[in-house]
Amino acid sequence: MGVYDFDLQTCIELARRLGTDTERVEVKAAAQGLPKSMAETLSAFSNTSGGVVVLGLAERAGFQAVPGFKARAVADALAQMCGEKMEPPVRASVEIVEFEGSPVVVATVPELPPELKPCFVKSRAMHDGSYARVGDGDRRLSPYEVDRLLEGRRPPHYDREVVEGAAMGDFDEELLEGFMRRQRADSPRAFKGMSDEELLEALCVTARDGEGIVRPTLLWHSGAFRSVISRGPAFRLR
Repeated sequence: MGVYDFDLQTCIELARRLGTDTERVEVKAAAQGLPKSMAETLSAFSNTSGGVVVLGLAERAGFQAVPGFKARAVADALAQMCGEKMEPPVRASVEIVEFEGSPVVVATVPELPPELKPCFVKSRAMHDGSYARVGDGDRRLSPYEVDRLLEGRRPPHYDREVVEGAAMGDFDEELLEGFMRRQRADSPRAFKGMSDEELLEALCVTARDGEGIVRPTLLWHSGAFRSVISRGPAFRLR
């Protein structure tokens, strides 16, 4: 089931058969208002594959409607949480719908694009407030996992295209070694355990061409780090 072809009746019937909510659908009673743990779910869905939140149904009662559920107040609180308590803000679609004669709140949470991950709870900061969806629960990401997501914040694809005819020999070896040392010193957790080749590819310094040969990228040819390059007609200053 995709996030955008969600059918409430079908999903609740499945939850009733399973006796639990699922990886893509989180159901909470919210009888006393919006649960604080909802921020963790918003982060988890945003960092994984997206999902749907349903509020106003009680899992312990077989996913039946919660008596006296204050749908408008809960919907407003959820919209505020999405916009003010998450970083980046979660652009969820929040609506009140009728289910088996009672109002429930349904929020569709899209997955964030890689360049914006991780989504985290503002009050806990990035490395303590980032979550992923695992099974029917929300699991806090480790610092290592957060750093891996940060590595996904890559430049646009055209910057990662290789420079035709360029080779690794076009780099000044001494300057390149110094550059890599600085990167490892500045971000030790992000690059821990990476080989030099993996580090350069992670930073979009190099990429593989159609034949699998590692070559410098357009990002470097553009001038951002041109001092590391020592020779080669493709890198000559114009």
